[in-house]
Amino acid sequence: MRPRILGSLLSRLVRPLHTDVGYHQPNSHGRNLVMSVLNSTVTKREAKDYLNKYADESSLHYCLVFLKHLSDYSDPIVESFTRTIVRIQNLGLRPILVLDPKCRDISYQSQRLDNILHQLSLNSIIVSDPITIDSQGVSEVNIPVLSPHIIPIIEPYQYHEKKALKLLTKDPSQFLSSIVKKLTVNIDKIFLISKYGGLPSAERDTNSHVFVNLSQEYTELKRNYEKQFENFKVLDKDLDEKTLVQSLELHLNKNKILSDNDQLLSHMEDLEIMNNTLSVLPHSSTGLITTLNAASKHSDNNPLVYNILTDRSLISSSLPRFKRTNTDISRSWYELPPSTGDEEIVTTKNDSILVTTVLKKGIDVQILDYRTLTPENSIGLPDSLVNSEVKTDQIEIGPKVNLLKLKEIIDLSFKRSLDLEHYLKRINGNIASIIVIGDYDGIAILTYEGPKGNKFVYLDKFGVTPKLKGSLGISDIIFNLMFRKYPKELIWRSRSNNVVNKWYFQRSTGVLPLSLKLESGDQKESIFKLFYYGSPDIESFHNLERLRCYAKYVRDIKPSWHK
Repeated sequence: MRPRILGSLLSRLVRPLHTDVGYHQPNSHGRNLVMSVLNSTVTKREAKDYLNKYADESSLHYCLVFLKHLSDYSDPIVESFTRTIVRIQNLGLRPILVLDPKCRDISYQSQRLDNILHQLSLNSIIVSDPITIDSQGVSEVNIPVLSPHIIPIIEPYQYHEKKALKLLTKDPSQFLSSIVKKLTVNIDKIFLISKYGGLPSAERDTNSHVFVNLSQEYTELKRNYEKQFENFKVLDKDLDEKTLVQSLELHLNKNKILSDNDQLLSHMEDLEIMNNTLSVLPHSSTGLITTLNAASKHSDNNPLVYNILTDRSLISSSLPRFKRTNTDISRSWYELPPSTGDEEIVTTKNDSILVTTVLKKGIDVQILDYRTLTPENSIGLPDSLVNSEVKTDQIEIGPKVNLLKLKEIIDLSFKRSLDLEHYLKRINGNIASIIVIGDYDGIAILTYEGPKGNKFVYLDKFGVTPKLKGSLGISDIIFNLMFRKYPKELIWRSRSNNVVNKWYFQRSTGVLPLSLKLESGDQKESIFKLFYYGSPDIESFHNLERLRCYAKYVRDIKPSWHK
């Protein structure tokens, strides 16, 4: 981005500070904050997208911040968090703070928060009756007109006209979605601050999920949490049938069991809140769950600040964070917990990465395992590929692959025209899977390559529509799906000068130049590098003949582009 353009956008983004004597002092703190974070954490595309979005003063953007367990924290910790609120405002986003109905002494907590904000010269207002429910059960939001310079602190009350009573809401999820639905402002972010942090993932050793695509993962996550909750409920049942040792052990661990149960219930509630609120917001809106400590960091590692600038998590969800050779067989090698013993400690629970989950309403995902494409399971199949000899009982039928859209996204991604007929003649009958994200916003075509009886899965084509590159986590979604479906062996290639190779390398087990000498003088010039993924313990990756097999077959794949 040219410095002149960047400076112009920054001058519009960073508002002046108003002093008591009426002098408009340039907001050097805000300017320095924006410059330091943009210079250190985001790509040029992200910087441009962020500045274009938040530099327009005529369009106001808000974030809703739901504060859980606020009464558990001292004034200094809350004050540290409110300094993040200052940073959020300097970055062009206006916060709306909402207290949790389970918070002890809500009136005191809202007043405490109001006092701390005023100490930082921030204007705030306590809204004690934000929702009115009429005699017909219809809710109406009573939040005053939001001024760009005033931070609402919303208490979780509902006034019931029929009962003439102001009551605490019993359902935070419904309460928040009602507020979000009725507000006439742009809600870009839903930040949920909880002492338990993001949604726990069994695959990440109970550390938080990095990214959740709700349309794809919500049902499974909810089912898993409910199953865990049922397991807690049966712990104290049938006590008479337990041995004395078992009963004593249960009694000694009772406090921990109750604490774990409370934590699980909190995570289940957080999942519902995010699913319900994001479902009434545009697809571009983002949810984020983290701890107060992480949200209070005054560094680039603050997940709230980082997400405002990039609209993504601190790390990629497909990134192999813990590369280890002593792999647990029940877990993918890139999901191992932090090391113990004499090994270098990679992370701790204070690491924002381990306690933060980013969520999107998400996009639909299809995994189509058609070995052969036919008129029955595809649209746009070239006439020369229609095989009348295929037996009816061998025809795979299901959702149809739109080959016209498939070609379009490949052409856009590679900036070349795919010879669809030539390409399908090579892969048809050897297709492993076709992954389709949304309305062909992202795709992956995986094929079986190699010698008969000993084939391997090869990522033949991978593309994301240019307008969505870097957003919605589409690349991460695709790679995570492939890693789960083919955890033992997955191969792909990339041009040696491809700028994405660093991203590929971080997700691979190893890489080979395809110009190397294989055996018996078999050496050819190649513009490609070969990447392979799987557990480092898999014998294939220590077998020189298998590696040669990868290299030979992948090197010799003929491209299918129009001249």
